[in-house]
Parts: sequence; structure tokens; C-alpha cells
Amino acid sequence: MVIIILIGLFIYDRFKFYWYGFWCFSVFAIGTFLKYVIQRPRPSLTIEGYSFPSMHVLSVCVLVSLVILLTKNKVITIISVILVLSVMISRVYLKAHFFTDTMGSLCVIYILIQTLQIEFTTKSNNSIKKAH
Repeated sequence: MVIIILIGLFIYDRFKFYWYGFWCFSVFAIGTFLKYVIQRPRPSLTIEGYSFPSMHVLSVCVLVSLVILLTKNKVITIISVILVLSVMISRVYLKAHFFTDTMGSLCVIYILIQTLQIEFTTKSNNSIKKAH
């Protein structure tokens, strides 16, 4: 779904495509980097791989963040929060992750959303200054 959104941005707004595309890549790269650096075992020994951070939660957060950033609709925001919370609960319930793994994913996405917003704020302020 993220790729479909990025393809739509490529067609309609190349500036946002490059920034959001780089941002999505960065989120997944940092999440993967943390997973292999920290190497925290999963709560259930029957599930392979490392636990921290939860890439399922991170992936859903990337998707809903893109949708929220592009639409800025309150109803969609509420539905997105419910979706993220349900994925977090399901990952802990299935013993695929600890609660802190899901919270770690939220921290990663929060930090990277802040960097994206700082960049867009800086760009818009520079555009205003050039216009005067």
C-alpha cells in the first residue's frame, strides 16, 4: 500500500514523492538496523528473528503516517490510531513481541515524523523569505 501511495505521489507531486519516499526508506532502514544491532530475542521461541523494534507496527505506522500527512482528516486520523493500536495489541497478544518492542517502533516513527516536519517547515519558511 505504501508503494501505491508513493506511485501516486510520483505522478502528481514529485517533490512530495522524493521526500516521502526517502522518509519511508529511512524508517525501514533504521528499523532494520536497530533490529540487527540490538538482537533482542522474541518472547516466543517458536517465532524466528529478532524482536526489537516491531516491523509490523513500524510498517503500519508508515502507512497511516503517509495517509494522515496527505489527507489531514480527523476521521482518518482516529481510524489510523485505532489501527496502529490494534496491531500493537495483536503483536503482544500473539507473543511475537514485547510491549516495549511496539513502543520502540512508535518512538522511531515519531522521531522521523518530526524530522520530516522540520524539513517541510524549513522549506516553507525559506520560500516565504524569498518571496519578500
